[in-house]
Amino acid sequence: MSVKPSDSNTVQTISDQLIARIKRGFYAPGQRLVESDLMTDFDIGRSKVREALKTLIGEGYLGFEKNRGACVRRFTRQEAIDRARVREMLEGLAARQAAERPLDKTGKQQLKDLQKALDKRAREKDFNSYSKLNEEFHDFILTHSGNAYVASTLKRLSVPLFRQQFHGLFTIEGLFARNEDHRQITRAILDEDPDAAERAMRAHVNNGIQAMMKMDDEVFA
Repeated sequence: MSVKPSDSNTVQTISDQLIARIKRGFYAPGQRLVESDLMTDFDIGRSKVREALKTLIGEGYLGFEKNRGACVRRFTRQEAIDRARVREMLEGLAARQAAERPLDKTGKQQLKDLQKALDKRAREKDFNSYSKLNEEFHDFILTHSGNAYVASTLKRLSVPLFRQQFHGLFTIEGLFARNEDHRQITRAILDEDPDAAERAMRAHVNNGIQAMMKMDDEVFA
């Protein structure tokens, strides 16, 4: 996957494109990012590559391993659980605030359409498409919560990266269960019921914590 050479290949644009690759699963959790490969991909010098990698290490998307260099971040079991507990609180707050701020007609239709798409992908057992829609669903709630502090904190927790490590490891039964969680969250927000929205979102994240506790050690760093 190469990028067309361009004078616009600044450190920021390179960082943004690397993040997009990580979110799409182009780089697997734990995969090493080779400087020479990135220099070829982006048609840039080593200094820009190193600066971009340094930026993503600072933002938590990458880790640095001795004798390997920059690698896509993988979480230990305890890191995953600790981060998920913080997510439980913050995403619960976001859902509460989204329900407190009534959606306009367009917003309501967007949420309904997202839920219909999630329902369809769950029925089709399409994990990859469901995962992308899942991220859109959570981003929608964050945006409509109106709380920039929650959104920025979740970004620093590298939530998209966190989901990327674990999204493909759940069972079909788990997929249906998670989508039922989404349906309850959607219903509560449309009903403008903050208590129910927060309760449903926290239960949703907690269900993921329980699943992680049962995963094999090899999944974790």
